[in-house]
Formats: sequence, structure tokens, C-alpha cells
Amino acid sequence: MSYTAMQRVAREWRVAEQVPGEFLAAHADLPPAVAQLLYQRGMRSPAAIAAFLHPDYDTHRHDPCLFRDMAKAVERIVLARERGERILVHGDYDADGVSGAAVLTETLTAFGCSADAFIPHREEDGYGFKEPGLARARALGATVIITCDCGIANAATVAAAREVGIDVVITDHHLIPTDASGAEALPPAFAILHPKARGEQYPYQELTGGGVALKFCEAIVQHDAQRSDRRLPEGFAKWLLDCAAISTVADFGPLTGENRVIVRYGLLVLAKTRRLGLQKLYEIAKIVPERITPGTIGFQIAPRINASGRIDHASVALRLLRTTDAAEAAQLADQINATNGERQQLVLRANEEAFAQVGELGDRRTLVVVGEWWPPGIVGLVASALKERHHRPAIALTTAGGRVTGSGRSIAGFHIVRALDAVRGTLAAYGGHPQACGLTLTGVDAIPAFRDGIEAYARATLTDADLVPTIAVDAELPLAHATLALAEQLEQLEPFGIGNPQPRFLARGLTVADVRTMGATGAHCRIGVQEDRKKYTLVCFRYADICPNIAIGNRIDVVYELDINEWNGRRDAQVKVVDVRETK
Repeated sequence: MSYTAMQRVAREWRVAEQVPGEFLAAHADLPPAVAQLLYQRGMRSPAAIAAFLHPDYDTHRHDPCLFRDMAKAVERIVLARERGERILVHGDYDADGVSGAAVLTETLTAFGCSADAFIPHREEDGYGFKEPGLARARALGATVIITCDCGIANAATVAAAREVGIDVVITDHHLIPTDASGAEALPPAFAILHPKARGEQYPYQELTGGGVALKFCEAIVQHDAQRSDRRLPEGFAKWLLDCAAISTVADFGPLTGENRVIVRYGLLVLAKTRRLGLQKLYEIAKIVPERITPGTIGFQIAPRINASGRIDHASVALRLLRTTDAAEAAQLADQINATNGERQQLVLRANEEAFAQVGELGDRRTLVVVGEWWPPGIVGLVASALKERHHRPAIALTTAGGRVTGSGRSIAGFHIVRALDAVRGTLAAYGGHPQACGLTLTGVDAIPAFRDGIEAYARATLTDADLVPTIAVDAELPLAHATLALAEQLEQLEPFGIGNPQPRFLARGLTVADVRTMGATGAHCRIGVQEDRKKYTLVCFRYADICPNIAIGNRIDVVYELDINEWNGRRDAQVKVVDVRETK
């Protein structure tokens, strides 16, 4: 996608209210900027602040056995090991499901079980625990199936497995289906590990699929540690945190509560991972292990893992995470990197076609586009690009392969799966989260009714205010205060991501002194500005997107992020532009 193609609608800046003086006084031991950010993030008691600033692996995780079915699930695995039964781990084809399947198969194998993994093919098998997965289990002679990042919406397949004597343990986090009365319609599984199931006792609901899989593994490790003939070495569960961190960030898990612990420590494990496949991927992607952040996962690691499931087969990514052979690791990393490059080119073409289909936005509240050749694996990325460009719920459909399949991305205030509920008569299958969904239409003839139904639902639920994109600003902060010392203080709040965004500040009335483009294509720039007669340098990535019209002499207001630039042994504060507008 070209930078010029991604120009966005004007965004409203919402500056947070100042923190009460009594709160700052009560926490005078904290830098004022840090105290203010903690208050705005809801960390207001000493215990909450301590847990947020200093998450501890041993004390800030929850006991996995708090899941109501966990003891039952672990007992079934122990019995399977004692009997020599075969277990099939059924994952999903995205980075969350692949990473979760990796930790489950790794743990089961180390525990002494006979475990295989199955990842469905996106186009041939479809999403979720379907007949191909059950058929694979039967072919292997498996008597236990563990789903990862799927299964909660597949009651029919779970029932079919039960009929042929296969016990299904579901580990999932997706939206739970409901019946006509609105009650949860849970599959007839042997055990269900789902943090949002009604009546579930587990205290943290925001685990991703890989996070739930990790908790199952932790419970198995706990059981093993109580036995005299233990098989799993001390610290085994900690080495699973690299994949758990990938799962959490890749599937947009909020970096709060237990997810914060998983990612904080997962970044440490990623830096020294034992997985040869990840090591080789770092080399190809030029990733410095010691500098891996959630951004590294979200923009470099996860897209490559996801590319296999989008273009090729996600089993390649699973092999990358599981291989212990250096030569195979190098070959798989090369393959995945090449697949990711192909994915990027396909998305670039598809996005341009989708933008052209939309044309002038008019008064539409939703966007539905259709491609004839678009691979099903990239339609979610097309929908995401449309949503970002126009700030509207967007659904991208493709007719490639003889079916009408698609993916949607939504904005705050619009539950996209509930919207699909309203047009379920046009759908053969669907599911997902409030902000993202996957779907299959009954046929090409259903597209007009589907498009009209989604638009009608949006008109009944979305307000004009919902359609205005916003930027949350934490505080007004002149550039004179954007120092290296402050940037170092802000590091206490890391890792940043969903639920704990990187702090954003507002500086007003800056005079533009010079603008110099950066990068081979001029996509980025450095902006020299003056504030109270002092000179400062701002860095603007995606220059053509954010501020293509600024000129020397302009007075501008800037929303920015503050971080640290390390180069040739120097550490300097770096001001990164998020948005710009002329000073009024």
C-alpha cells in the first residue's frame, strides 16, 4: 500500500483531564508524568500501582486451576498418558492459534503423551473445529482432542466426536454462541476452558487463545511438580512465554492484568528464545533480540507467522516454532519470509482495488467490498485498511474459490458480530470478536441483502459522533519538557500496546523552521520547529499520510509520542509525530 493512498480523515483530539492534585501529592515518590498516566489508566491504589509498575511472575499470575474444568481436563491428560492414548491438538491458522498449538504440543510431548497437531487450511477446511479436524483425529486413532483458539462455536463437530468416543477439551476465548433465548449454547465437550464462559471462576477474562493454552500447560506443569517421578524440568513453563507473548500481542489482547505479566516476561524469553525457528527469523528480519517490543511482535514477527496461514499453510509456521533442527529452521524461516513478501504485494493490489470500489464515502456508515481474485487469507487486511482510512466498519468479501467468504474490522461502538446476527439469514457461517469477524455468505446472490442489512443495522446503532476518529492525548506537554529523563521515566510503564497505549502528548504553537524527507521514497521526514525561540527536531513517519501540507513558517499543534533513540552509543529523546494541525 502506498503512503499517499492511506490519507485519513481528520481526527479529533481528546485531551485527558488533569489529575487531581491530591493524587499527585499522595504519590510524590513518582515522577509527576508517571503518576498522571497511572491515574488515567485506572491505577489508583498503592497495590494496583505496584502491580502495574512491577509485575511479578510468581505473584501476579492466577492459579490455572481456578478454571472450573481445569482439574478435570488435566486428569484426562494424565489418564491418556497412562493408557498410551493419542492426543490431537487442533489449532487455528493465525499467530494466536499457531503459537498456542505450539506450546500445547510441546508440553504434552515433554509430559510423556503421544501428541500430534493439526492446523486447518484456511480455504480448504475453513475456520474452527470442523470435519477435517475430526477426520484427522480418527485417522490417527486419537481419543482426545484439545482445541486451541477455536471450538467454542463448533457444537456439531464436538457432538460428532463424542459419538465416536473422542473426548474434546476446548481452550478458546472467542465469542460464545447463544440460542434463541439469548442463553449461552456451549458445546457438549468433555471440558471447556474459556475465561468468558458464564459462571467461569477464573478472575481474568482477557486471555487470548494462546493465553488460555498457556494456563492449561501451567496446570499440567503444576500436576507434574507434585509427583516424585516428575518429567518436566524446573522453569519449563517460563520457556513457553515466548509463544504466549506472540499470541497475546498478535491477537490484540489488552496489556493489562495477567496479559501484562505474560508479555513483560515473554519479551525476556523472546530475547533468549531456544526456538531455532525464531532465531533464524530474527536473522532474516533483522530483529535485535534484546530490543524486541510488542511493536516488534505486532509488525515483524506476527505478520510473518500469519503470512503462512494467509497464503500458504499455517502448519509451516507451527513447524518453525517447534523444529529442533537448525537446517530446517533456516529453510522454514526463508520460506515464511518469502511468503510474507508475497502477502505484502497481494495486499497492496487488493487495497488499491478496494479503495477504488469505495470511491467517495458519501453518507455510508459501513463499507462492504467484493474482490473476485482476492485470496481469503488477505481479506481481513483489506478490511482493516478500509476501516483505518475511512473510520467505518468494513467488511471485505471474496468470491475466489467458488464461495463468498470474508472478514470484517470494526470501530469502537459497533459490535460487528452482533451486526452479523442481524443478517444471519444471508450467512452460512460466522463468528469472531466485537471488533473483528469472519464469515461465509450463502452465495453471491446474498451479497446485496447482506450489504443492505449491515448498513441498516449501522444506521440504527451508530451515532454521528461514533464516526469521528479520535486521538486520546494524555497531557499537554511543551517540547521543553520532552526530555531524555522523562522518556526514561516512561519506560516504567512498558510494555505498551492495546489497553496500555504509548503515552501521547500535545505541544501547541510550534513554528516550522524546516522539513527534510527521509527514507528511499521520502515517506518519512524530520521537522525542525521552534518553541519559545528554542529549536527542536520532530520525526514524522508516514509523512505523506500525517502532514503532507506543512510548510516553513507554519504554526502547528502536534500530538506526539516520546521515546529513546539509540545510535552509536548515544541515547537521545526522540519526539515522534502522531498527528498535526494548524494552530488556531
